[in-house]
Amino acid sequence: MLATGIQQGEKLTMSTMMSRTWRPLLAVASLAFGAGLSSAVQAAEPGVYLGLTIGKADGSGPAYKEGADPSLGLAVGWRVNEQLAVEGFTRELSFIRFPELFGRTDAYQIPDRHVGLAVEGTLALSEGWGVFGRAGIGRTKMVGSTTGRRLDTVTDPTLGAGLRYGLGSGWAFKLGAERYGKSKVNAYYLALQYQF
Repeated sequence: MLATGIQQGEKLTMSTMMSRTWRPLLAVASLAFGAGLSSAVQAAEPGVYLGLTIGKADGSGPAYKEGADPSLGLAVGWRVNEQLAVEGFTRELSFIRFPELFGRTDAYQIPDRHVGLAVEGTLALSEGWGVFGRAGIGRTKMVGSTTGRRLDTVTDPTLGAGLRYGLGSGWAFKLGAERYGKSKVNAYYLALQYQF
């Protein structure tokens, strides 16, 4: 067995790499999500928060064969307590608005925008720091690669995990990764949140 965990003679495929990449993420997400649910009965001050995310979206489909696209997002959530939140969110997964200007002439579907609802559990690590896991469901708009027009909308489960740092006075930073299952997109982002 090689140091990378790939056995000698084993063919390295995209699905092999993706399954190995997401196993640790799934473990962290499950742990933080489970801890958040199990501690939901603890007293904590609830509140509404707004979030802004910036990052990149990448995937295994033909839409990302030339590299990642920028990704922006917005979120509105209800923090039930320090460990548990419910969030409505949207993420841009592609910024190619005029595909013909970028030389995209092959006909395929591009995941364009996702709108969803997620439950997020946070496990405190130390003062201000925590890990979070999230699971959600939503709709992803698919557009044509050559026209930019909507072709379809698919129901897409999401799974994510990351680090959270509370700055105090309602402000927090998050560094996370998310997987959009059906559209096969990965999003990596930095988020700024403010809780009222």
